[in-house]
Amino acid sequence: MFPEEVPPSPPVVEAAVRGAGVDCLLVSRILRETTDIRVTPGHAYGPAGFAGMWSGAYSAPPNVYTVQKVVIETRLFSTNDFVVLWSGTSTTEPTSSMGKTIDQFGTLLTKALSEAKVL
Repeated sequence: MFPEEVPPSPPVVEAAVRGAGVDCLLVSRILRETTDIRVTPGHAYGPAGFAGMWSGAYSAPPNVYTVQKVVIETRLFSTNDFVVLWSGTSTTEPTSSMGKTIDQFGTLLTKALSEAKVL
């Protein structure tokens, strides 16, 4: 609808939405992205076997990994007067597939809108 690289002005967006003949407009935007660092502690085991004669000590190092999170704000607007009918935020952990992440977000959003009785 908006081929220019520059974001359209609000009046242009409102005219396009009204021209599309829809009742509502759903807008989602990323508020922030965070990366959590998680550490699983390592383990150390003492000697095993009869009186420690069969094997020595064993240790496993800690496991360090990151988890990315995306906080998304979603608003549902009436196209009659562009007032907010519903709004919410969600935190999503991206999956290995962008399509899967979008499907999960859509399912969550549909459930939230249904529970709020706006669908």
